[in-house]
Amino acid sequence: MHWAIDDVAVGFNAATNNCISHLVAFSQKENNSTQLFGNNSIGKWFAAGISGYLLTGTAVSLQQTPAKQLNFWTRGVEQKIPALQATRKISSETDCSNLNLRLYQYQNCPFCCKVRSYLDYYGYSYELVEVNPITRKEIKFSEYKKVPILVCGKDDPVQINDSSVIISFLQSYMLNPNADLHTILSAYPSSLIKGDDNKMQLVSPNKYFLMIPEKQQHVNEEILKTMKESLKAFQWFSDVSDWRNTFHTWERLTAVYLGATVIMRKLVNMLLLLSSIIFVVFYNKYLLWKGSLPVTVDEYYSLADQPPDDEAIYTFEVKVPDSVLEDLQVRLNSTKFFQTLENSSFFYGSNAKFLHSFHDYWMNSYNWRETEAILNNFKHFRTQIEGLNVHYIHAKPAEDSKYDTVYPLLLVHGWPGSVSEFLKIIPILIDPIKHNIGYGTKYAFEVIAPSIPGFAWSDAPKRKGFGPAAAARVFIKLLDRLNKRRFYCQGGDWGSVITSIIAQMYPERVIGLHLNTAFVAGIAHPMIILKQLLGIYFPEFVIDPADQYRVYPLMEKFFYFIEESGFALQDSPMGLASYILEKFSAWTDTSYQHFDDGGLKKYFTLDELLTNIMIYWTSDCIVSSMRFYKEFYQQLGRMRYFNSPVLVPTGVAAFPNDLLTSPQAFVTYKYEHLVQYSRMPRGGHFAALEEPLLLADDIYKFSALIN
Repeated sequence: MHWAIDDVAVGFNAATNNCISHLVAFSQKENNSTQLFGNNSIGKWFAAGISGYLLTGTAVSLQQTPAKQLNFWTRGVEQKIPALQATRKISSETDCSNLNLRLYQYQNCPFCCKVRSYLDYYGYSYELVEVNPITRKEIKFSEYKKVPILVCGKDDPVQINDSSVIISFLQSYMLNPNADLHTILSAYPSSLIKGDDNKMQLVSPNKYFLMIPEKQQHVNEEILKTMKESLKAFQWFSDVSDWRNTFHTWERLTAVYLGATVIMRKLVNMLLLLSSIIFVVFYNKYLLWKGSLPVTVDEYYSLADQPPDDEAIYTFEVKVPDSVLEDLQVRLNSTKFFQTLENSSFFYGSNAKFLHSFHDYWMNSYNWRETEAILNNFKHFRTQIEGLNVHYIHAKPAEDSKYDTVYPLLLVHGWPGSVSEFLKIIPILIDPIKHNIGYGTKYAFEVIAPSIPGFAWSDAPKRKGFGPAAAARVFIKLLDRLNKRRFYCQGGDWGSVITSIIAQMYPERVIGLHLNTAFVAGIAHPMIILKQLLGIYFPEFVIDPADQYRVYPLMEKFFYFIEESGFALQDSPMGLASYILEKFSAWTDTSYQHFDDGGLKKYFTLDELLTNIMIYWTSDCIVSSMRFYKEFYQQLGRMRYFNSPVLVPTGVAAFPNDLLTSPQAFVTYKYEHLVQYSRMPRGGHFAALEEPLLLADDIYKFSALIN
């Protein structure tokens, strides 16, 4: 910003001569002046000039101020200053000035910091008054509405504006402490000059007289180029300035959001326009929000002709042929490892160093036959539905458990998991007393935990179109076959989608729906899209602060789900392991990327991780399980289930490190009868395996509310 010094509204030369005459008078009296501060010296005076230069750190600040404010630079305070309580007081034992200094400031303002540094360096005592940047009620007495403002003196105070004028004024006072304050102030008159933009600017040409002047620079006036940057800056202002304890909540929020808005008003106007467009685009969808759901139609997913299903239920034993295990050993022996980037940990997928140790454990220590025995401790079954052999685990309380009531609970897994995720939580759900969940003998659950078709030991669909709605229909038929008319549902990941659709298809049959993944996208309700957009700029207005991290930054969260390990693209068991392990690491806690082992050993044993990987490998289900995503996205735009409400009683266990769970403010639009939203103390996406006791306890708390 450059200035045309030719156009001077007030006599520049006269003002300068007046200033110099005063300063000469001050300097002549310097040797006779009273020493105000301990060890004061000309060295300190010179140091003040140096520090003033270093602390200023900006180009010459020429304030744009109406002409009527000129007099506030050259005369005392004419309006009565209100007796505001100081934000805080700084006392110095060496201060003998009795100047009664009061600084009106923004704690984070660099010009205010400059003044405070000067005052502290020279040992002045002073009071601080934090000014609300929006209302500025603290400086109502002043026509000059910027900070810093220094009020000096008690009986006949003077008001000094501009940080450099304040410092030069105080430096002049130090040269001659006996001088009248009004006389000192008159040495710093103001002038109006016209800038390059033809606007009149207020400048005090002598304000640097006792400071080493700054070099003229061009200042970029658009430091905050986006609303996000602007809001981040104002939130930082609030934190640094302790606005939470200085102002009322409404004042603080107004200062933060309105301040950011004023700076970025053009962007906000665009946001409002975009919001209007969103409402227009989604208006018809909103009107149809509570319309009728589609009628489900039976399908057949086997390649054979469509004979009647065999409705018999057959016991099933997990037993992998020896030939499959021998082939696995051959493939593991021929593994070709890659070189991990230096200090990359898990940021680029699974770490090669960790995979080496994992590979060694898999080949030399892990015993699949022992795992089979553990799996077969549970009762497994299969039955044919829509041409597919559907596998499920069925676990009940012991016959002598003496629980008053046993409720069926449909427990559905997700990807890249399997029913192996439930091996630790099923015993808790069927016998809560044994695991110290304090609900007495009133009730327990019997668990039906199916494998989604295309996962583990359920047949993979051989025809197109098997997505979440088809899985929901198949599981309802499974429950019919088991004579379970009324039941609870629980799910995470795909399990949450499938069980939610079951609750929409047959709300009269679902006693309660409990989810540990409750992802509600904008397609579910137009208000969610609006809140997502508004939340980018005004998160505290639309989302509970405890939930904001669940939404923003949107793109960063998205990339956590599309990132893959290049190693997983190879046709090998270690490729599969690398792929799945990276998901278990990142989806359990994104901060685990910083660890060489991906944090996998913190909550999981190597056997637990390998059991899930072995299920995928020995059942050849990785491809068919991933087709489920393709079917979902192909149906997403036309499936009414995805943009229709769930009306049954719903509980959500929101684990803090689960990237998919939406904030409560969004969940309530999809799940209209939300009776419980628990912010869990720890845990991530694979909650049943990672924190089985916490999840089971929350399920029982939810069911207690329903019962």
